[in-house]
Amino acid sequence: MLKSSNKGSIKKILPYNKIKIMKQKYLIIHHTATARDTTTFEAVKKNHISKGWGNIGYHFFIEANGSLFGYPQARGQDKVGAHCIADGMNYKSLGIALAGNFETEVPTEKQIETLTNLIVILQKAWDIPNENILSHNEVKGSKTLCPGKNLIPTIESLRNPAPDEQNELLKTIKELRLENGQLKVKNARLNEKLKKTREVIRVLKVALESKKSWADKLIEIIKKNENN
Repeated sequence: MLKSSNKGSIKKILPYNKIKIMKQKYLIIHHTATARDTTTFEAVKKNHISKGWGNIGYHFFIEANGSLFGYPQARGQDKVGAHCIADGMNYKSLGIALAGNFETEVPTEKQIETLTNLIVILQKAWDIPNENILSHNEVKGSKTLCPGKNLIPTIESLRNPAPDEQNELLKTIKELRLENGQLKVKNARLNEKLKKTREVIRVLKVALESKKSWADKLIEIIKKNENN
């Protein structure tokens, strides 16, 4: 499972504009076919921009340490992709790339954890069925080894998840949202206490300046709080 901090990162990049320029019907998974541990999001983005694509061709990118990049660093989910020409997939899919050459390497555990959680969230957001989670080389008309033989088993398991595993992921996402709401409530209460503390300090300062006794002023404050 992802650490809560990573999940929080996922949540931050998920907001999207649902004014669709294309149809988000599929999730296409890629590898970069470059060294896993030294390939960075910025390097791939720079390479794609140099080809005149305007941005990185993928909508999401996962580095070796599990770091996830999406909009606004990567391509927006409402934008046509530049990751799979075959079968017109650029116009009807979201592209997800993992750093690495998975013909010769294996993805890291953190990459798999990030990918798994991302897939669940995107399926829910866009109503994408399991059967529409595809490896690049599964797309009709594609001629590629992407995303590599060592990543394909993971994609197959994502397409056919164990019910308990998928339910657990959805439960975790729900708990994180609830936790976020509770933190907001606690923060509001702390702000209110801070406001009252500042008021006490202000009143005491006034008391000192007016040479009024501390005892008398404290009694007034206590009575005021009791009335509230």
